Amino acid sequence: MKKIFTLFILISISLSAYTQEANKPINTSTYIKCKSFSISKPLRDMPSLEKDVPQQINKDLLEHEASRKSSILHLEKNILPDPLVQRIPGSIALDSTLVNFEGGINNGYRPDATGAAGPNNYVQGVNACLIAIYDKNGNLQLATDLNALGGLPCSGDPIVLYDKFADRWLIEDITNGYSELTIAVSTTSDPTGSYYIYNYVFPVMPDFPKLSVWTDGYYSTCRNINNDTVALGVFERNRMLVGDITAGLTYTQFPNGSIINANTRLPGSPKILSCDGALPAFGTPNYLVYFTNINCGDTTNSIMIYKMITDTTLHTCQLVFDTALITAPFNSYFTGYGIGTAIAEPGGLRAWSLDGTFQYRVPYIKFTGYGSTVLCNTVNLGDSIAGIRWYELRQNDTTQKWSIYQQGTYGPNDSTSRWNSSIGMDLNGDISLAYNVTNQYNLYPGIRYTGRLAGDPLGQMTFAEQTAIAGTHSLNEQWGDFSESTLDPDGLTFWHTNQYIRDSTGAKANTRIFSFRLANSHTGIPVIATDQIEYKVYQSGNNLNVLISGLASDDKVVLDLFDIDGKQLSSQWITPASGQFEYKINVAGLSKAAYLVRIGNSKFQKVTKVIVN
Repeated sequence: MKKIFTLFILISISLSAYTQEANKPINTSTYIKCKSFSISKPLRDMPSLEKDVPQQINKDLLEHEASRKSSILHLEKNILPDPLVQRIPGSIALDSTLVNFEGGINNGYRPDATGAAGPNNYVQGVNACLIAIYDKNGNLQLATDLNALGGLPCSGDPIVLYDKFADRWLIEDITNGYSELTIAVSTTSDPTGSYYIYNYVFPVMPDFPKLSVWTDGYYSTCRNINNDTVALGVFERNRMLVGDITAGLTYTQFPNGSIINANTRLPGSPKILSCDGALPAFGTPNYLVYFTNINCGDTTNSIMIYKMITDTTLHTCQLVFDTALITAPFNSYFTGYGIGTAIAEPGGLRAWSLDGTFQYRVPYIKFTGYGSTVLCNTVNLGDSIAGIRWYELRQNDTTQKWSIYQQGTYGPNDSTSRWNSSIGMDLNGDISLAYNVTNQYNLYPGIRYTGRLAGDPLGQMTFAEQTAIAGTHSLNEQWGDFSESTLDPDGLTFWHTNQYIRDSTGAKANTRIFSFRLANSHTGIPVIATDQIEYKVYQSGNNLNVLISGLASDDKVVLDLFDIDGKQLSSQWITPASGQFEYKINVAGLSKAAYLVRIGNSKFQKVTKVIVN
């Protein structure tokens, strides 16, 4: 006990010293104007490619991770056991996938599958330059090359998001020999239509770009692995959405970027929160997160959180250290680096562990009284068998302080590696987890998923693990850097895209796209199913009439009105009667536009969009 107490004191002193230094604000910002702007032809009018058409890729322009030398400060003698490992998987029956279909293929390099669902479509991007658009039953509508869309040579690493608050599609990609970053914003809600194309010259190579949606901008992180520079960009969302050619970005850098995910297999970008619920009030800071791990030479096991204070008028972004949340011990160190090392596959092959970073995305949902975000990363359970450490963080509305609400390590005791994960949360507060699986014996790399409901025991994935697609071969190539989970606009359905292996040569990876729900699968623990709530909002003269029925209880709910940028216009607490209520919101004086109406309390929330005339 004395040794443990002494170790705790040393960690606390080290963290305190780090906090004092890190708490200094980082003020240097640069406003970068758009280098070029264009409006593309409608994608549906471009020649359509086969979705698995081979692409010519200059690998010399792509990341040089395989040649990067690791300088691990591995403290093997001091590895602390992970006390949170969930060795017994969940047992609650989980429904099978709603849809489950084949995605695009990149013949010759890792796919880095990315994608998002809108009201009627799913759009997938595959490294380096393939974009495929499906209806929500999995029928391919078109596939095209990003070179044709943007007019610049595509270098790779696309990111696809759907901005549900504006009903627009976003595609981010590295272009022009890894010197520029291109953002494409759909001109309408139709992903097969035309796009506003914005090209920006970055001061550093914008590698590992990861895009997120926030009220005052589209936020992106990048990392130049050649010199460990971490770049942060805030793109002018309001101007991009209307095709304003003056839309610029506020650029800043994280000082001493080498300390982020140092000495690990994948020194990827730190992540920034992305809204999946209602947008926070305009001017609310966004947050940047990364982790530290003692077993990789850091002084603490912590989640590091930085506040990003953006002034859209002055074009500044101030990066301020917010807090360091001490986590339960974990081990993110894997022996070896590059192709042929780390996670064992059948046949003696090995895949990358992707252990150095929180995986994409970091979804954020605002509930009544607090905001919630979920995170996940790869950990070593022993003998280079991978598991998944995951967290739910909450930020108190009153104090604005972040805390770890729950944390767990998903690693059933079956000699199976689980990695390359992506985590999600629905508007009930239920959490999904989707990931790759393999072992060294007979389980080829495939895709599985699990989850938990908001009321389940903390730190546990309570649903029985499900297989989305099983692999049939091992991969003799570099593994992808990430997968992606997104939330359907209905607020309850999760969509996931990831790679798996069925190519007999082991030279390429297939991708899969599937969706599933947690809310329909469980009857043992009561939850509020928001899809059972009848929610009607319509305008009558100067009033918005809000009619709600089907509530599970008469607990107080809050009724909020926001503009499309997330600015709160009104708020009212209401006590239902027999699970229903009616309320009128005065909208006299509001401009003709789209607005968001939200109801909820600490147990649920539901958001709908309405047009005020």
